Amino acid sequence: MNLKHHTWIHPWTKESSNASFPELYEQAEKIYHKRLVDYAHLQHSGFPQKETARLLSAYGNLSFLSGLPCDE
Repeated sequence: MNLKHHTWIHPWTKESSNASFPELYEQAEKIYHKRLVDYAHLQHSGFPQKETARLLSAYGNLSFLSGLPCDE
């Protein structure tokens, strides 16, 4: 849980952090909620090309498993 905020290293990106699990969970929850709202807006507006491209660029080309870039 890292409630004492010890430094840890992300296993794939090798970036260091001292974030706790509750902090990371809250951050992920906010991102998830925003993306759900954005997607619902796109769905109700017929998926306009410009707005759809903006949502897709927020995801990037990263693996959902590792967070590393995917090769095309």
